[in-house]
Amino acid sequence: MEKVRKKKILASIIISITIVILLFFMIVGCIIGVLHSEYNKFLKQQKDYIDQLESKYNSGEYVKINEQDFCSFDINDAYQYKFNNTRYIGTHNSYKAKATSTGAFMNNIVEMVADEDPHTYDYGFASITDQLNSGIRSLELDGLLHKNGFWETTHHPYIDTATNCADFLLGLKEIALWSQNNPNHMPITILFEIKEWIVPIWGKSPSLNDFIALDESIKNIFGDSLFTPYDMLGDSKDFEEMRNNDSWPTLDKLLGKVMIILHPSSKYNKIYSGQSINESAIFLAVDKNVDFEEYKFNTCFAVANYVTAVQYNEYYEHNYFIRSRCDNFPYHSYDSLESTINSNCNLMSTDFPITNPSTSDDYVVKGFVENYTITIKNNS
Repeated sequence: MEKVRKKKILASIIISITIVILLFFMIVGCIIGVLHSEYNKFLKQQKDYIDQLESKYNSGEYVKINEQDFCSFDINDAYQYKFNNTRYIGTHNSYKAKATSTGAFMNNIVEMVADEDPHTYDYGFASITDQLNSGIRSLELDGLLHKNGFWETTHHPYIDTATNCADFLLGLKEIALWSQNNPNHMPITILFEIKEWIVPIWGKSPSLNDFIALDESIKNIFGDSLFTPYDMLGDSKDFEEMRNNDSWPTLDKLLGKVMIILHPSSKYNKIYSGQSINESAIFLAVDKNVDFEEYKFNTCFAVANYVTAVQYNEYYEHNYFIRSRCDNFPYHSYDSLESTINSNCNLMSTDFPITNPSTSDDYVVKGFVENYTITIKNNS
């Protein structure tokens, strides 16, 4: 009898555990389904928005910007300044929209488990076009590759799908349209970060062939407004020689141009470096996870989030174009902002741009000098 009773108890436990596991996966599956459905809505919104933009550009009924309004120096003197002596205000996760209720729910669960602030991802930006119209000249777009070759731009595909650029290439088209209709703008940099799938249900990690295909798409989208690694090199044999000789191009050669920079990754730097500099559309960059000695010949961009990073001085000494950050939503301070402004970084990324401040207090990043989002280094 005792053995029979124990078997029944064990069977009950197994059934209970099985039911709990099935319920868990059913709930997770439902949430992922809802998030995927929400993503499709964002994708449709993006397509409709791009159609509206194209119509406005074709009719001439768009906001015409005056680039001089954003520059602390006379644009007519652009020939006097090299690109590495410029400074820009940029946005972090520039595509991000406010989280949906489902995304906020998932964020809260994940961050409670990870013992983090539940509001870490509770921010969103105005459209890419609105950011560009406000003087932002540096953007960050994430990319997740689908098995069919489609590039998705979301923060987390199973957690936070709220986005203004659901289709990465369509997001690039939005930038290209703006650039073509504002041809004298200061050079725009796009930091492209490849995200890994948590569970590759419909996605995959990009290969060299995927990068080659992406290169061709980028070239087709931007055409002559794309500024490539080959263009940057000029007469230099490699980027180390260019940096050592300070042979950076002057701003007058970069007006109306767009550059795309691969966010440093020990994995993707190695894959993408299989591309020839003469052919590639995307620049490589280095950071603390990528040894700059290994890539010193084929890169001129560096990412050092916060000027206190040990690597920051090394990048500065080797004449890299440096991207840094002054805040990280929801955390911000005027001390951090001031130290970043007083540094020699070229690009200061923020989660609190003037177009859409994400806090109820008065913290907002307006510019390096007064409200100018583009300026020149003091030592240039």
